[in-house]
Amino acid sequence: MSRFNLPYIPLDEEYSLNVAMLTVAISILSHNKNKKLCLDINKLQIFIYLLKNPSKIDLALKLSGKKPVFVEKKLTYTMKSFSSNVDVLFDNAKVKSLIKKLSSFGLLLAEKESEESVKLFLSEKGVAFAAGFDEGFFKEIRILSKALLPLQSFPASKLNSIINQVFKG
Repeated sequence: MSRFNLPYIPLDEEYSLNVAMLTVAISILSHNKNKKLCLDINKLQIFIYLLKNPSKIDLALKLSGKKPVFVEKKLTYTMKSFSSNVDVLFDNAKVKSLIKKLSSFGLLLAEKESEESVKLFLSEKGVAFAAGFDEGFFKEIRILSKALLPLQSFPASKLNSIINQVFKG
């Protein structure tokens, strides 16, 4: 490394930002309108991808048969939003690391529904923590997370199928 190169961490990879973003998303997406747990790690990974690529949300909603919410253009018209970076969809280690961090802070709880299904949700401490993130970037994450609510009812396998269709355009 040259002595003139400064270390650079892309904002998207900044750990604390991702922990906060994940907490806000889980606060909105973990329970359906009937207060039933509905968020597992696979669905969370897909939702994170969509939150980081908001230009794909309306197409995903349309392809799923749900009404598009018409995400604000200021949230979707960015270079990053139009990129095809799908790392978060396949990087289980990163998502698991974030989940472990939330758990170690006492922010995240899990409930085993079956041998194959563990549902994630915030503890009371996590809910209070997430409530503190309500301005600027996190206000946008709240808006985008609410836009994803119609996709909550789909299993991860169906969401993966929808995302594959999104990639095809």
